[in-house]
Amino acid sequence: MSFVMGPLLWTTLLIFILAISTRTLACFFAVMRSGKNEDYRWRYRLATLGRSLLPFYRAAPKDPLYAAVRYAFHVCLVVAPLWASGHIVMLSVSRFGWSWAPLPDPWADAMTLLVVILAAYFFIRRLAVRDIQLNASNPRYVLIVISAFPFLTGFIAHHQWFDYRAVLTTHMLTGEALLVVAAFLFCRTWFNAAKCTGCAACVIKCPTGTLESRDKGRFRFFTYCTSQCIGCGTCIATCPEDAAELHHEISLKGFFRGFVKQEIGSVELKVCEKCGCFFGPMLQLEQVEGMMADRKMGISTLKYCDKCRRRLMLNLSAVLHR
Repeated sequence: MSFVMGPLLWTTLLIFILAISTRTLACFFAVMRSGKNEDYRWRYRLATLGRSLLPFYRAAPKDPLYAAVRYAFHVCLVVAPLWASGHIVMLSVSRFGWSWAPLPDPWADAMTLLVVILAAYFFIRRLAVRDIQLNASNPRYVLIVISAFPFLTGFIAHHQWFDYRAVLTTHMLTGEALLVVAAFLFCRTWFNAAKCTGCAACVIKCPTGTLESRDKGRFRFFTYCTSQCIGCGTCIATCPEDAAELHHEISLKGFFRGFVKQEIGSVELKVCEKCGCFFGPMLQLEQVEGMMADRKMGISTLKYCDKCRRRLMLNLSAVLHR
């Protein structure tokens, strides 16, 4: 018990503080050196960094109820441990002697139980909703359990139910595990390959430039940098196909390669029937073809790249004016 509350706890706190400080600095420099909005470099980038304190805010209007639930969960996840009376007492008798006014016990209990209840809701939701179930991996289920367990055991220990020493030890161990996981936890953009048409609207609207696209050969590749992402949800709000999502991911690789652009998706490009070059995304053009009313003109012109299409239209215009 003394090891869990002593060296192990302080080592865990040190890892957490160093990791979060490093990630914060990495995000700051990555956003500040972004090539977007050159005319408003400092003002725009500082405002963008400020918005990182309110993640997912751009995507919230798409599902306001679920966004409110997520905000409530994360606020309680941070506030309840920091202002819990038991934690403040422990810090006050430590070598640092830190102390501040705690939350009233009924408030702390309510926030703790809300975290446990919402974690159970997220877990059941992942099991019950088919689209979420298909995209959910085992680590994401484990993450929910790790998030809830310190709060559940802390609530039981605070009210001294069952074996107090055993419950308190479990609370300390799971809390330390949560801190280590949080140090290397990223909320990153993810593309649903079955829905993405490759239109690149998310790339155009991304405020930090973390999302980029490049055409190479017969594919359009999308790349992403974890350090440059502020989790604003602009990609979700912009995507017309609802193909973009924000997923939690525990990644040591993401921590040590934060500035490296990683490939997160690709789409096939269409071949111009006249010159043979690759141009627009095939899925997007097929979708446009299906929506166009004038099939005789629209479908035929969408088979060609921009250069060949312009030539076709000029030749057609010349024929019509004869």
